[in-house]
Amino acid sequence: MRIVLPILAALAACGGADAPGPPRKPGAAVLSLLALHAGDNPPVVDGSGSDQAWAAAEELAVPLDGKVKEVRLKAVHDGETLTLLAIWDDPERSMNRFWTDRGGLEWEVSSAEDMFALGIAPGTQAREFREQGCALFCHDGRHVWPSAGTGVVDWWRWGAQSTAMHPQARDLFLRQGAEHRLRGDNQPGDSDNIPNRSDEYFGPAYYPFYVRADGDRILFENNVRPVSKEWKRTKLSGLGNEGRLIPLDVLRGRSGSRGDVLAASRHHEGRVWVLELSRRLRTDEPDDLGVGDPLVPALIAVAICDDQEDKDHARSGPLELRFGRDTRKEE
Repeated sequence: MRIVLPILAALAACGGADAPGPPRKPGAAVLSLLALHAGDNPPVVDGSGSDQAWAAAEELAVPLDGKVKEVRLKAVHDGETLTLLAIWDDPERSMNRFWTDRGGLEWEVSSAEDMFALGIAPGTQAREFREQGCALFCHDGRHVWPSAGTGVVDWWRWGAQSTAMHPQARDLFLRQGAEHRLRGDNQPGDSDNIPNRSDEYFGPAYYPFYVRADGDRILFENNVRPVSKEWKRTKLSGLGNEGRLIPLDVLRGRSGSRGDVLAASRHHEGRVWVLELSRRLRTDEPDDLGVGDPLVPALIAVAICDDQEDKDHARSGPLELRFGRDTRKEE
């Protein structure tokens, strides 16, 4: 699909290997992203980045510390909803969360995929976040808040395979206070993905009834058969499936508070991810952080994994997220 000129310009300007790393020292300057008020024309969350609202929005080039050297961010709001556009260079669309059948009922597992995460902290309560950005949440690799405090930090997580086939990202939260862990937002019991891991043996719990046009890496709940011990013993070993890939996730949509964050992505021209994320400024849910006050910026940080999960990821320093006013009310 053709990308409009504002996006093409952003792609051409993506940073290379010499892009500077993010600020790390206490007191370092904090970059600022302005969420422009989009009036009555907020962007459609479809992964194209082609809406007129994006052409008018300010762009912030954010240096990252890791394999991915830079991500370009834009943000807009309409007084009710915040929408974020993220663009980064990646020559390969990675969806590698699968079991590999090695024959003889033996399996290998890979949990890697391209991933984007956004942390949002309350600007009035997050001194540590201002100094460290998302590195604060990776405390000892355990995703906890390591010090005292009150309130909620939001964490939106998009995965190229685990979330991209539904128009949602995973909505998580971290309650401030010593050693609180990253948790998923509240949801009904029948939503979110089903982990495709057997309790009976090392391997998948579900197998597809049929292969979809988009290949073996996507598995929906209306296309699964349980892999029982008997089926595994009498059928699976004789199907000639050596080398077959079976996804780690049975994909389902998220509902409740966990389904608040809309997401859509496209891997444009085989070389760049374009991702749009959107959520109401205030959801009235206790596990969501309300934002949008023009006088009180939020603090954010982003992380990007290139075909990895929970390792080798690129991190930003802390960023300010400011909110523009509706100038129509001032005319």
